[in-house]
Amino acid sequence: MNALLVAAGPWDGRGHHMWGGGSAWLGGSLMMLVWAGLIAGGVWLVVRAASDRRPAGRPEAGRAREALADRYAKGEISTEEYQERLAHLGTG
Repeated sequence: MNALLVAAGPWDGRGHHMWGGGSAWLGGSLMMLVWAGLIAGGVWLVVRAASDRRPAGRPEAGRAREALADRYAKGEISTEEYQERLAHLGTG
């Protein structure tokens, strides 16, 4: 039996916990990367699910409506043109 242990390698019976091969660090490192990836993916999913994805309206359209109302108030455009452009903006 001792001949088999000696032939098996540097293990001297004290239990090196599989560090004798020289590549055991790779398994631990890969496992840490897997866990870090899973945690980061979970955080990303929670943040994405919690964020408000509904469109809050088009701010450009709001500014366009204000500019259109200003032009109408100044008399630069007619009522028909104002209503046509307002309908084109989606509020008509």
